[in-house]
Amino acid sequence: MAGHTLTFKLAGKAHPVSTKRVASWLTTKNGQLALKTGAVTKYVSALSKKYGTVSKTRRFKTTNSGTVAVPAGLYGWSIKVAATVKRLKPAVLTTMRTQNVTQTPTIQGTGYHKNGADIGKTYVESPRPNNTCGFTKMVN
Repeated sequence: MAGHTLTFKLAGKAHPVSTKRVASWLTTKNGQLALKTGAVTKYVSALSKKYGTVSKTRRFKTTNSGTVAVPAGLYGWSIKVAATVKRLKPAVLTTMRTQNVTQTPTIQGTGYHKNGADIGKTYVESPRPNNTCGFTKMVN
């Protein structure tokens, strides 16, 4: 594992995990290298809380109503922690012995784009008070 790195790719950015942190996740069990699942879960949960959007109020610029706020919990994404930890285990215990590892966490919810954008370039607006519907498609 010496000299090899672990990096999370999340919302268009690389998030390297320090070698010291990865080492703190390791232990031995029956003479075999093992992962401290609780420590990894804590780290991945913190990533989800910091970068995920489902627990945050989201602001969007609309066509006719200016900027609107969508309350937390109605729109957004988070990291699916258990699934991400499960995928991470073999990467840390096996793959990192011979090469660098880059992982993209398993995402749940809506609005996640690998480039970090919230809603992308194409979306539909349907403001209830006006009973109208608008479609926006941005073309480069």
